[in-house]
Amino acid sequence: FQQPGTVGFVLPGIEIKTEHGELFVKGDNVFAGYYKNAKASNEVLIDGWFKTGDLVTVDDENVVTIQGRSKEMIVTEAGMNVFPHDVECVLIMQDGIKDACVVGKSTVKGEVVHAVVIPDSAQADVAQCIRAANQVLESHQRIISHSVWPESEFPKTTTLKVKKFIIKQHLQETVQGNDDETSDQLRTIIAVVTRQPVHKVHEHSILVHDLSLTSLARIELVSLLEQQYRMDISESIVQPTTTVADLRTALQKRKGRMGTFVYRVYAFKPLIKIIRRYIDAMIHIQIIRLLAFRSVEVKGYENVRSIHGPVLYIANHVSYLDGPAFFLALPPQARYSVASASLESLFFKSADEKKRWKLFGKFFYEYTSLLFGMFPITRNNHFRETVHFMGRLVDQGVSILLFPEGERAHTQSNQLQSFQPGVGHMIAELRVPVVPVRLSGLASILPRGSYVPARGSVEVTFGSPIHYQGESLDVFVNKCYTAVKEL
Repeated sequence: FQQPGTVGFVLPGIEIKTEHGELFVKGDNVFAGYYKNAKASNEVLIDGWFKTGDLVTVDDENVVTIQGRSKEMIVTEAGMNVFPHDVECVLIMQDGIKDACVVGKSTVKGEVVHAVVIPDSAQADVAQCIRAANQVLESHQRIISHSVWPESEFPKTTTLKVKKFIIKQHLQETVQGNDDETSDQLRTIIAVVTRQPVHKVHEHSILVHDLSLTSLARIELVSLLEQQYRMDISESIVQPTTTVADLRTALQKRKGRMGTFVYRVYAFKPLIKIIRRYIDAMIHIQIIRLLAFRSVEVKGYENVRSIHGPVLYIANHVSYLDGPAFFLALPPQARYSVASASLESLFFKSADEKKRWKLFGKFFYEYTSLLFGMFPITRNNHFRETVHFMGRLVDQGVSILLFPEGERAHTQSNQLQSFQPGVGHMIAELRVPVVPVRLSGLASILPRGSYVPARGSVEVTFGSPIHYQGESLDVFVNKCYTAVKEL
């Protein structure tokens, strides 16, 4: 049977796989290569697999859904992926728009969503059409800047596909050396939210009085600024007398106060992984087994042995030895493609801590981030920056280990605590399967308040992967909580 919105099932005799979300195909239906162009052939044909360039999702029944083209996907400054086709469909539905092409407009930090449109008449209010489209689009999809194509049709291929490389080239030539109002991202965002032309947004404009920023629009503005500048922002940043210049200064000050986390993406490069594997075998595993773990029993091993691609592991938090127990339970081939999130306080102490601990904390962070793949996570500041980093890891095929309770169990009863509110946001952003994990036995080896381990046996249970199907995040987080509890 057919499923609307998908390209259907994989036919007999055809093999598929995905790498970082991109579809690879193998079978007799795949062409032999480009005629007299070995270089182009080698770029798309790899060991018999055809690199399609399509970003897809594949469900449990092997039904394929195409999300967009990898070379056309827009990665915003906030690290969010935007598929141009989704935005174009909304734009073309607007009265006054004959055709639309959405591309990524480069900035120093990433890309912004830029719409190139062809109005259906000279009287069409393009700006109003953009505002109407933004009301329908998700916050990360919203159009930040736009321009009008000078001709009545877009340049197209013989198969009627828009030649986006020509559109982007024309856009670059148009804006090169031209510091127009759309190059100021802050003013453009304010214009989008207040539904005002960009030229009416001045540095001295009072957001509430001059630009008619309502209470609801203020929430929308703060949300867009958080995504654009990757920082947590309170609504109090906008007061009744706040001007555009005041807001710009406040954002610059907040950005200057952001922490100096150095996220180790390269900790998962092949050479570093080889070094980690060697040091683990010679030092880390020997020490942990000698001092703490008499044995590590693994249940549900089949649930992780068959995993292909990145996942989000969520585990109960009992002890500082939870991480080592989890990693020892993983198949060796998967162990060095998992990053572990830990609270910032484990590495960085407050300003009144002793200097010697600060030095040790810095060394501890450098050591564990490189040799254990650990990274800091906070409940307040840097949250979006951390989620952006997690997204970069997932894009590289790295799984994430998360302890969603946020702190260790208070008693040896090992009762599961409530999950932190940010867990749902991470699940929504990462869009990868969630694997529940249950750790047992660690409460007697290194309980809360103890710093000297006592040798004992550990049990690690892996549950079946849970797939986010677009239901309410609260419902899905509760489903994950129940899955860990039932283990």
